[in-house]
Amino acid sequence: MPPFSNSLRRSVEVFPLLTGGVVLERPGAVKGAPLFGAAKRTLDCEDRSKRIELEGKDRGKVAGLQSDPSVQNIAVRYTMTHFLDTNILLYSISRNPAESLKRDQAVALLDDDSGALSIQVLQEFYVQATRASRADAVPHQLAAGLIEAWSRFRIQDMTLPILTAALRIRKAHGFSFWDSTILAAALALGCDRVYTEDLTHGHVVDGLTIVDPFR
Repeated sequence: MPPFSNSLRRSVEVFPLLTGGVVLERPGAVKGAPLFGAAKRTLDCEDRSKRIELEGKDRGKVAGLQSDPSVQNIAVRYTMTHFLDTNILLYSISRNPAESLKRDQAVALLDDDSGALSIQVLQEFYVQATRASRADAVPHQLAAGLIEAWSRFRIQDMTLPILTAALRIRKAHGFSFWDSTILAAALALGCDRVYTEDLTHGHVVDGLTIVDPFR
């Protein structure tokens, strides 16, 4: 069995590990899905109606702040969050001993409920995580369970405005098209940081700072 970080042990009580024939199960959870942060509350079938109602009221308050020029800067700081690129998600499931430190850091980032993702990131994760040629590939059930757990994050759809913004970013900064769509999604969600290993650490795009968490 591969080693697990303290953060992962705190976040995951038990779940199927597809290594060495060891199968541990967590009652009430999606089989095969490590549970991070608020996902545990959702998949444990807790009645979240009151929490959702309060979250909706909070979002309404933020919307009101954003419409008030006198407190616009406060509203922006309140809503800013960080965006996670695909490589962060992939490192979180790595069973390569050489990547144990990166796995721990990735798990810690995913355990923070203030993160954000995009449909593109989730699609890329599924394709790469289940790729037959991947040394530690996971089955469909586990990949789908993880995506369900991560659906608690703010998630940006691929839309025409995102495409338009990505083309502008590509022209201005020279990133690949797909990297540009990641940045466009992060900007659309109001993020101030994007955690990724694939782009230039410290580079700033329209107020969005690229951060390599593994440096």
